[in-house]
Amino acid sequence: QPDPEAGDGSLKTGIYRTIGAAVKDGGGVIVLLPDVYEESLLLEAGEKIVGLSAAREMLEGDAGDDLPSVAGDGNATILGVSFHTVTLLGEAELVGVTVQQRGPGSWFAVACAGGTASVKKCNIDGATSSCVGITAEGAEPTFVDCQIHGSFTGAGVCAFDGAKATLEKCEIYNNKFSGVEISGVNTDVTLKECVVHSNRRDGVLVTDGARSTLEGCHLRRNYHCGLEVRDKATATATGNTLESNDFGV
Repeated sequence: QPDPEAGDGSLKTGIYRTIGAAVKDGGGVIVLLPDVYEESLLLEAGEKIVGLSAAREMLEGDAGDDLPSVAGDGNATILGVSFHTVTLLGEAELVGVTVQQRGPGSWFAVACAGGTASVKKCNIDGATSSCVGITAEGAEPTFVDCQIHGSFTGAGVCAFDGAKATLEKCEIYNNKFSGVEISGVNTDVTLKECVVHSNRRDGVLVTDGARSTLEGCHLRRNYHCGLEVRDKATATATGNTLESNDFGV
């Protein structure tokens, strides 16, 4: 809402109409009110973007009293229509938001191009390429307690070119290709306690010399293999459950 004391329709200090404006003004912790934000973002200076409900959970006692009161707290969606929706570099963080990618072209909803970004409790809902792209050596993101689903033309998560990543307690499902695709020498992805299901190819595909570790995952109802390892790739699997795939391993 505009600042009633300003008289010119301007906003109070620290309140912005777009996420991009908040990032440009120095970033830090950016709390999103429930809305759809049609933007493409580059986060490279340690910015932390947090949904309102997640912000309340993060703060203890009276610390959250300064947050605005919104009935039900709603959902904040970041929607990209002409490029990757959110590109993460450095130590950027996303917590408790929905990220979607739509429109022409072939783009990721979340692109991890470098650094140790963190994505927690997010709903990564569809993209014109894979939902998540981990795209280069030096990228080592962590995804925790996320839903990753609905790629129109690609995988739920693809990692390549020497990237590394950890996926923990994520649900990855209903993607056009495999749930997780890991390819290329020195590419290394660890999955812990993830549920990977109902993807139209493999649950997890490891190929072209890549490596993967799977611990306590549930791979089910994928249209090809629960886990496929080929072309000089390696996988270490411990305590996993594979069921109702066309092929197990």
